[in-house]
Amino acid sequence: MPARGQVWLFDADTKKVIHSIALSKGDTYAFDSKEDRVYVNGKPADKTPLNADHTFRIYYVSKEDRDAKNDEHHDRDRDEKRVVPDTAKMVAEGKDEEFSYKADENGMAYLWDNTNNKLIESFHLESGDRVTISPKSNAMSVNGKTVSRDVELSRHVQYRLLWDTKKK
Repeated sequence: MPARGQVWLFDADTKKVIHSIALSKGDTYAFDSKEDRVYVNGKPADKTPLNADHTFRIYYVSKEDRDAKNDEHHDRDRDEKRVVPDTAKMVAEGKDEEFSYKADENGMAYLWDNTNNKLIESFHLESGDRVTISPKSNAMSVNGKTVSRDVELSRHVQYRLLWDTKKK
């Protein structure tokens, strides 16, 4: 890595993040779909189910860039609750079609507008809760119940759902 930051391994066929990790400057990141293995600095890191027939993408953002975006957002908003913490990891994304995430423990889910680089909404979830986002229907729900928010979702925006268990 050219600088300290976050890496995501994204399965383009299932449209899901299947691995994410924070790395330091100089670290290397690789994967082998035949071995179902992620490698950091040439050493096996995690056994991750990877379908060898799928297309994968690696995304990276430096901590400096992420902090700058969070600072810009914080300056506009001045609301501490409207900033996505650095410890949040992307768990789902979508544009137009419905996507969701089921919490495996208590935490916060953040709906991020990746096209316009801004936080749309945050949700406190208990273990087992499912948040569902449907830009096509302009709807957000938790456990099937519509969340009434003064938010308009667009079918032309790429949304990301981030998950964090550190900030509750």
